[in-house]
Formats: sequence, C-alpha cells, structure tokens
Amino acid sequence: MSRPILQNISISLPSTSEPLTFTYIDSGVPSAASDKPYTTVVFLHGFAINASLLEPLFPLAQQNNLRIVSVNRRGYNGTTPHSDEELHEEGFLKKQCGYLVLVLDALIKSNDLGGGFALCGWSRGTIFALGILEVLESLDNDLVSKEVKERVGTAMKAFLIWDPVVRTLGIPIPSGCEGYDIEADPTIPKDDLTQLADNWATGYFQHDESLPHTFAKLSQRTPLSSPPPSLSIISEPEKLHLTKPTAPLTIEQMCEHDNAIYQVPDDFSQLRQKYLEGGEGWKGKRYLLYGSQSTWSVVWVAWWLENQTQAKSENGELVLRRMEGGNHMMAWDMPAEFIEHLKWCIRDAAAQ
Repeated sequence: MSRPILQNISISLPSTSEPLTFTYIDSGVPSAASDKPYTTVVFLHGFAINASLLEPLFPLAQQNNLRIVSVNRRGYNGTTPHSDEELHEEGFLKKQCGYLVLVLDALIKSNDLGGGFALCGWSRGTIFALGILEVLESLDNDLVSKEVKERVGTAMKAFLIWDPVVRTLGIPIPSGCEGYDIEADPTIPKDDLTQLADNWATGYFQHDESLPHTFAKLSQRTPLSSPPPSLSIISEPEKLHLTKPTAPLTIEQMCEHDNAIYQVPDDFSQLRQKYLEGGEGWKGKRYLLYGSQSTWSVVWVAWWLENQTQAKSENGELVLRRMEGGNHMMAWDMPAEFIEHLKWCIRDAAAQ
C-alpha cells in the first residue's frame, strides 16, 4: 500500500512571528460522495505513535463513504515541536487544545467535510479531545474566537474516545489494589525495557469478563503469545514510520515533550467528571470504544465508568462500545472490524 501524502496546516498566532505547522494525512473524499453526504472522522493519536496508525483504514474508508483525517500532534512527524517555554508554562493543556480547535476550523474552511465531522481521540489523544470540548464551551480562551467555536461546534456531529488509559483520565485504582506499570518494574533490565514495554502496550490480554467487573479480574502483566503483540511483528521501517518525530527531535525527545501534559493531572479528572460522567458541554452522546483485549489500563477505564455512570451499550449519554478481540492498536491489526464500530457510532449519533 502506498503511503498517504503528508499535508500541512499553518496556524497564525498573534503572540509569535512564526506560525505553527500541523501535519495530517487524509484518505480523501469518498468516491460515492456525489450521491450522498459522507462523514469525516478526525483522529488525534496517542503517545509515541503518530497519525500513521490510521493508514490501514484509508482504503476501507473509501468503500464505506467515510473520510479519515489523522492529525499529528506537536512534535510528531512534521508538526511544530513545543518550545522550551511552552513545556513549562501555566495552562499548557488548555492552550494546546485551543490550537487544535484552530486546526479543526482550518480543516472545515479548506476542505469539503461533507456531512460534518466526528472527533476521535485515541489513548493519550483522548485528553486532547476532551480538552477541545472544554475550549468550545469556555468563555475565557483568548486563542479561539466565538465565531470559530460556533463553526467547529456546529460541524462536529459525533464525539468519540478510543482506548483511553487510567492515567490520562485520572481514573482511580481501588483501595488495596495496584496497577502494573511495566516501566517501573525493577525486574526488567534497562536494555530490554523499550521492546518489552512496546510488546506489553500492544499485546493481547485475556481478562475475566464475567460479571461483576472488578479490578481483580484484569490480566495485568503478561500478554498472550497468540495473537502476538502488534509492534512485535511489524518491520523495523514500518515501526520507524509509526514513531517518526519532527526533526531535529529524537523519538526520546518527542516522548519527553509529550509528557509535559502530566504537569496538570487535576485537569484530567475534572474533564472526565464534566464531559463523561456529568454529560455537560456536548449536545449529544459520547462514545467510548475499547478493545476487549487491550491492556488492563484501558479495560479498567471502561469498567470503572460503567460502574460509575451505569452506562449501557446502547443507552445513556455515555455509550460504551466493547470491541471484541481488539487490542490497543485495533485499527492497525483489525481495520475492517474497527471501521464497523466507527460506522455504528456515527449512525447512532445521527439518529439522535
């Protein structure tokens, strides 16, 4: 499969002389778009893996009257890195989400998005997606005008988060329990950590899904040998493509910059409580998609929110969409199955 062309959007800011550049890939207008409206799904990727994760969906999007636009966040694959000042300034998350609203507005103005767009944040990208909702509702964000907020808010037809993790949403661990963190495991030699962490994060886990869903039923440490972890079976050039930073950053620097988000962990809990548990700030349902064989840190988010909000699979403001057999890279490993889940959410949102 040929690589999609990396495209650019420049965001001009009054406070700086140099615009910010955001890169993205685009599956293009579906061939059937002349006969009926289509929906664009705008993706925000997670930690360490860039927008290229969505490439396997591109040929399927054409067949299913969808358009996939996958945006590289700051420091990833050509998007302007953070400055040293930004990494330590107050209001870091709020400002970065404001920039992303400007990116969405630029996409709306420069592209025919058919029947509007759905926003989907994956893994760490979920907190940026929730932060976008906060910007659209906020009265005190100087970066984004009322006109832009109205244009983006009107065009957004569905809101999805896919495989959020415990830390990113500030989800609590039950008292007396401990969640496994492979990067803090003292038994793993330093030289082996990167490969083993990649395999753990993209592995397949067999959780005990019998009711009631409790923390003790999660499989935490060892992924299955079959199917193998996603990153263990792709070629080295493919892996480098998925993790490509913006020059001159190294992969390690890119990840270090991205971790600046954790300066403001209290914001995560507040955004979760407001937009997922409380149902504020968004006119429709929210959809949480999760792979049934993702890491414990993903599955526990879904189970905890299920218990907290009494969300049901097809009822309520927060809709939990369990994706059978999926891991944390389901769009890469199982693109046909993943796109069916996307379509279901988009249809359900349109039926409100």
